[in-house]
Amino acid sequence: FLKTTFTELTNLESALEDRHSATAERMAHSIKGAAGILGFMGIHEVAKKIESAIRENHLTDIHGTILMIREKLDLVADALQREKRNAKA
Repeated sequence: FLKTTFTELTNLESALEDRHSATAERMAHSIKGAAGILGFMGIHEVAKKIESAIRENHLTDIHGTILMIREKLDLVADALQREKRNAKA
């Protein structure tokens, strides 16, 4: 999930820079769905906001919102690393 989502975020940003809103919207939708299935509701909600902003062409503050997802993913990655270390102990 983490690797795929970080890749999708990079692709989303590239699509926005290239003005390919349909591709960017698909990336946001994919992130939203995967996060929702796994129960990462904070990521799901932020991806939902990004998807809506792209659909409605409200792109002014979208990079800050993308940064919010990256920060939430970093928190998930850190928590998983702690669990992995604790499992080995």
